[in-house]
Amino acid sequence: MIGSVYDYYLTTYASKPATRSDTHKRSELRNIYNTIVKISKKSPLYKVDVSENIQRYAIDLKENARFIKSKTDLFFNDSDNGIRKKLISSDEEILSINYTGNPDPGQNDSILSYEFQVDALAKPQINTGNFLRSNGTSISTGNHAFQVDIGDYSYEFQFTVHPEDTNRSVQEKLARLINRSDIGITAQVITNETNKSALMLTSQNTGASFNGTIFSVGNTHEQLEDNTIKLLGLNNVSQASANAEFRLNGVNRTSATNTFTINKNLEVTLKGISPENSPSRIKYQDDVISIIDSIKAMADSYNNIVDLANKTTQESDQTHSLQKEIRRMTERYKNDLESIGLNITEDGYLNFDESLILQSAGEGTISESLDHLREFKNGLAAKADDISINPMKYVKKIMISYPNPKKTFANPYLTSIYSGMMYNGYI
Repeated sequence: MIGSVYDYYLTTYASKPATRSDTHKRSELRNIYNTIVKISKKSPLYKVDVSENIQRYAIDLKENARFIKSKTDLFFNDSDNGIRKKLISSDEEILSINYTGNPDPGQNDSILSYEFQVDALAKPQINTGNFLRSNGTSISTGNHAFQVDIGDYSYEFQFTVHPEDTNRSVQEKLARLINRSDIGITAQVITNETNKSALMLTSQNTGASFNGTIFSVGNTHEQLEDNTIKLLGLNNVSQASANAEFRLNGVNRTSATNTFTINKNLEVTLKGISPENSPSRIKYQDDVISIIDSIKAMADSYNNIVDLANKTTQESDQTHSLQKEIRRMTERYKNDLESIGLNITEDGYLNFDESLILQSAGEGTISESLDHLREFKNGLAAKADDISINPMKYVKKIMISYPNPKKTFANPYLTSIYSGMMYNGYI
């Protein structure tokens, strides 16, 4: 019988990823043990129903209590005054940001002073070849070669033109050859309004080069007289590479790329040119989506426990006790929960209406709204700890005798039958 219960645990819960609440300090583990010892000293002696349903029920209770604890631990922990923040640009069309640190308005107020006036974006080098008649045969048949110089490196390419090849088929052949080589250049065939085609080469790197160009195309030493490159126009620079130019808090700056890092943890990506005298600011904003997701996750975890508490007496004759405990705790915070959109249904479930949170965010009162959730979150975490430590409190059992008040002893395994003794993420 126990084998089927282990299989149930392994297939249902063992694959769940570990969370921050699954790691504990020594002091926390010591407190858990002391709590178990205290419970065991005062607990009567029971005969526990060890049917498979009861064993699964105890596991479900314990693991779902752990899930609640993990969700409540995440809520409010990564925020200031209970509100998660995110850094944003005042104009996402001009620049976007990715803050790799831990935003904390109390410690990083200097970030709020960043203003960007973007004057120019970093550009790649683009070579646009000569437009040739797509169906023409301007290139002679036979073997040809050319080389591409990028920095200190030279790359040689060889190709063959067959009698049936057209200008476009040769251009497409060279585009495939260059793209497969992965040398930092992207090649494509483009067509103009007269249906003539040309080969366009674009450097993957941006920024001004010290020698004027990022790459150059020319003949190899063995085929200096070959006019193929000149005929195709592969060395025609139609756009020179350039640095990004911007003013950071009024100071002129340049960057070889449109994405760069400030202070080692603020990644900025320039996306457009700023209107004159209209800089973009980096600022903190309430991360409403993250707040909504956290409330939903916490409500879902709570509803899973309610599901278990609402099970019939087929699983446990103590489910009514769990129902009453959960309902009593929730009713205590009913008005506060309703003020942020968490409504209690007749069956005891939490139904989340996110429109009130969005309204609070729009009115700038989201901090006050979330204050109502804080006490409920703490009460829910405490109840989750209680269920997780002693899930056997809610399973079917028969009392044999009360403990002798004059001679008590600790039985720390009492609360662990078929739940805590199992090797799982909790221990």
